[in-house]
This record gives sequence, C-alpha cells and structure tokens, in this order.
Amino acid sequence: MTLIPQFIVDVLAKATSVKERVDLLINTADEMLNPDVHLSKILAEEAYRLTTEHSMFEEQAHAINLLGACSYRLTDYETAIETSKSALKLSEEVGYDYGIAFALNTIGAVSIHTGDPSHAMECFLKSLSIRERIANHQGIATSLMNIGNVYQALGDHSKALEYFMKSLTLREKIGDISGIGTSLTNIGGCYTILGDYDTALDYFLQSLEIKQQIGNRQGIIFTLISISEAYLAVNDTKRSIEFAERGYNLSHEMDNKLGESISLHSIGLALEQAGELKDALEFMHRSLKIRLMIHNPAGEAESLLSIGRVSMKLGTIDTALNHFHQSLSIAEHIQNKMLVIKVNFELAELYRKVGDFTKAYKYFDDFFKLKEETLGDESRRNMKNLQVIYQVEQAKKEADIYRIRNNELAELNQRLTELNTEKNEFLGIAAHDLKNPLSSIMLTASTVKTFYDQFTSEEVIEQMISIEKTAERMRKIISNFLDIFAIESGNINLTFERFDISSAVKNIVDEFIHQAQNKGIILNFIGNDTSFYVYANYNSTVEIIENLVSNSIKFCSEGNIVTIKLSTIKTSSSVRLVVSDDGQGLTEEDKSKLFGKFARLTARPTASEDSTGLGLFIAKKLVESMNGKIWCESKSGNGASFFVELPQQ
Repeated sequence: MTLIPQFIVDVLAKATSVKERVDLLINTADEMLNPDVHLSKILAEEAYRLTTEHSMFEEQAHAINLLGACSYRLTDYETAIETSKSALKLSEEVGYDYGIAFALNTIGAVSIHTGDPSHAMECFLKSLSIRERIANHQGIATSLMNIGNVYQALGDHSKALEYFMKSLTLREKIGDISGIGTSLTNIGGCYTILGDYDTALDYFLQSLEIKQQIGNRQGIIFTLISISEAYLAVNDTKRSIEFAERGYNLSHEMDNKLGESISLHSIGLALEQAGELKDALEFMHRSLKIRLMIHNPAGEAESLLSIGRVSMKLGTIDTALNHFHQSLSIAEHIQNKMLVIKVNFELAELYRKVGDFTKAYKYFDDFFKLKEETLGDESRRNMKNLQVIYQVEQAKKEADIYRIRNNELAELNQRLTELNTEKNEFLGIAAHDLKNPLSSIMLTASTVKTFYDQFTSEEVIEQMISIEKTAERMRKIISNFLDIFAIESGNINLTFERFDISSAVKNIVDEFIHQAQNKGIILNFIGNDTSFYVYANYNSTVEIIENLVSNSIKFCSEGNIVTIKLSTIKTSSSVRLVVSDDGQGLTEEDKSKLFGKFARLTARPTASEDSTGLGLFIAKKLVESMNGKIWCESKSGNGASFFVELPQQ
C-alpha cells in the first residue's frame, strides 16, 4: 500500500465497506490505464488482493482484466495473454459479460501484435457482439476501433478507416473525450499509410489538442511520435525532430522507456535524412541502449539495421557489417521476415560497394527468394485471415438477419394491411364510379328501345349522344385505373420527342371551352401566339394538361376565370405551364394530400361533377417520368395555381 499515492490512500480510507473500497480501486485503476499505467497496475493488484480474500468474483475478474491490460500496455504480451485468459475463464464461470468482452478485447489486441490478425478479428467480433447486447457503448466504440486495427494489419486501409470513423462517431455521440483522441490518432495513422500526409497531420494535431486538454500524457507521447513520422515522410526533418524531441522529453519525464526509445530512433532517422550522419548515429545508439535494457528484440534489430546503414554511408564498412549481422541474427531468431529482408538488401548493397560481387549476389539472391517466399506466405495468410473474417462476420450477419426479420415481417404485415385497404378502396371507387354511368347507359338504351316509334330522329340522336358522353366518362375512369396499374407496376414506357406545347394547349382549350361556358366560367390562354418547345411524351403531356384544365373548371363557379399561361425558365432550360383559377382554393390539409392516390379533399366540384381522386396522382407520376416538376400554390378562398415544368431538351 505504500506505493499508492497519498491522495488515493486518503480517498480509500473514507470507504465504509470492502465493496466500496474495491470499487474505488477498480474505477481509479481503469481511469489510470492510459495516463499512468504503473499506478493502474498497483491499484489493480490491490483490488485483486481484496477481491480474492472476500470471494468477490465479478470484481476479481475485472481486477485481473485490468492487470492484463496493464501488461499489454507495458508490451509484456506473454503475461497479458495469460492474465486475460484467466480473467476470461473466471468471467465465463460467473456469467460476467462485461469481463468476458474485456478479456476478449485484450487477447485480440495482443494477437495483432503477435501476428495473428484472424484470431484478433474473431476475438473483437465476439467482444463487440457482447458489448452490443449489454449496451456498453464505450466498449462498442473500442471494439469498432480494434476491428479497424485488424483491417489495417491485413492491408485493407479503406476498410480500417471505415471502422475508425464509426468508432469516432460513436465516441463523439457518448462524449468519450479520451476515446475521441485515440480514434483521431488511429485515423491519422491510416492516412499516413495511405500517403495522405496533410490529412494525417490534421487528425494527429486534433488528437494532440484533446489529449493535452484531458491530461492523457501516455497518449500524448505516441501522438507526438506519429506526428514526427508524418513530417519525416514529407521530408520536413526540422518539424519531425521537433515533435520527436517533445515525445522523448515527455517519455523521459514519465519513465516510459518504450516511448523514449522510439522517439530517439525517430530523431536519428530524421538526422539521417538531413545528412547529419554522425549525429544520427548518436541518437540511434541511445535508442538501441534503451531497447536492450527493456528487452525489445524487434526494436533492437531495427536500431542495429539503422546504425549499420548510417555506418555504411560514413564508410565504416566493418562497423556496418557487424551491425547488419547482429540485426540479421535477431530478426531470424524472432522470425521477423520483413526485417530479415531489409537486412539482406543492405548486406547486398554493402558487398556490392566493396566489390565483393560473390557475396553481393548471395545476399541479393537471399533477398529476392525471401521476398518472394514472404509474399507467398503473406498471400496465403491473408487468404486464411480473410476466410476467418468472412466466416465470423457471416455468422454475425446471420444473427443480425434473424433479429431484424421479425421487424421486417411486422413491416410487411403492415404493408399488406395497407395494400388490402387500398385494394378495397380501389374496388369501392371503381364500383361506385362505374355503376352510375353504366346505369344511365342502360336506362337510356332501354328508353330508346321501348319508345323508339314515339321518338323523332332528332330525339334518338340526342339520346345516343347522351350514351356516348356517358360511355366516354366510363372510358376515362377505366383509363385512369389502367394508368395507375402501369405506373405502379413499372410498365410505363414513354418515348420522347420535341414538340410545341402551345399547340397542344390550344387544342385542349378548344375542347373545354364549351364546358367552361356552360358553367359561366371564362377560359383564357395567355401565350397562344408563341411557340414553346418541350422534349417529352406528347400523349402524356396532353393527359396532364387536360387533367389540370378539367380540374380547374370542375372546382370553379360561375364568374370565375381559368387562365393557362406558358413561359420559358432560362435557369433550368425548361418550359413552365401554369393553370390558375380564382375559385374556392385549397386548405393546407388539402394541399398535403393533393397528389396522393384516391385523394378526398374538402374542396368539392361545384356542379356535382365526378372525381376519382386519381387525376393529380397520375399527372404527378407522368410529369416525373418525363424529368419534370409539378406543384401547387393556393390559399383557401383565393383560388389555386398548378405549375408544371418540362425540359426543353
């Protein structure tokens, strides 16, 4: 307990029970994971001691998970795996879902670093599924981020970026400031790999600002190093060194040896790029010394390789050769093939420079063989990884499909109910609207048949005209229904041509002039002396205009004026047709359902004319099929104006 800072000891002293004490230790250890992993480990160890003594199994699993997470952050991957597996086992035994997801997440993170991305993906997807089930939103964001890390390890950087963005969006939604900073760093790293260094730097700098605001000093270290690497990639050595030095100073202050070694190596690489080779060597040696101390073999091999390369540039061939061989030995021991390839290439270059072409050929041959072998291995590994990803994601999709099918079935049932209601309404309208004219035809025909010898020839002709008009009414009703069927089944096929719409309007006005006059309505066409060409279907355009003119006359009273006007809209290269009247107008409710199917409005025809409620619905569908627009402007009691715009070409 003496290692725990006094302020935490004081807080713990106020705890009134073991449970409260354990919760304080665990929560503080959780919060300290990124700012101070050493303190987090101390607190987690004390929590583990107390939970073991008092058989607090869920809390014990959480404490073990925290210890595994600490080992992961301290790059002790073997301990991290063993500890997390213990936490997983205990969590499964007691049914602690949060602990299961936590352990799987750490195991997955270690699997990425130990070169097993397929196992990592399996762990992350299982963890994500649990976290979604228990609504652990912060955990969900972490799982999404880690799935992105797997895709990045597999070389699918666009997919990685997609998951990083999903994680960032969720973290912004729940206000996870620390997580937002981490997501921004990951996104920046993705853009660095993709070669978009400006975008990468934007994300890194945003991340840095957030981490500085919340005091996440561990996170700041690696963001500073990432910024340094991005500047190095664009040959800005001055800034690269500046940020690497800041990373080193903070790492040294926090005794973060891994951060120190990476920062020093980054400074060395920047100095090498700037041509300051002796200074570069000094920093690379300092990095190597720390990496030897913390036993970071991959880092050791990397430092030895860099020292050998700079030594070769300085002409100290024996030193270069010695460091290359040491690097090669370590790389082969840890089976890091990419490092082995790099060392073989540098050895081949060195022997070529000194004129030993036999050895140069040998290392070039090893380089090419190993590269080809690695590419083949990598290809096979990627195929296996992708297969695992596919299988796991497929299982997840199947679970998702099963979950949403019930919702889909409910929606389908609702839609079927709506369609059945619509069908019944359709049949009711058809029966009602066709029954009356059919009865009228039958009555007229029967009257003529019965009293034929009593009718004059003029009276017979008058009765036949009545039958003809009534039959035309029925034809229009049936035509509307057929139009509906064609539109909704997608069988409407329109051929376009360029024609003068003003000519079509003149013909329609001539057809409706007598109908208007019979109701005492003035029908006025403005623009009948000018040609207005549109690119549309002629018959459909006529049907639209007939519908609008007919409607205006139908809903107007004696003394009202119906005006038809054509004009050119230059900004959209279209022709606008306006059919306006000064009749009863439309309420806001009427306007909201005006172009709907079977629309029933509060406004009614003034002379009890028929209305199926289909005309404007058909007009709208036809206009849109011809790449046009249709709308209405009206105020109740102040008339209505219908606008149609059709393209000129």
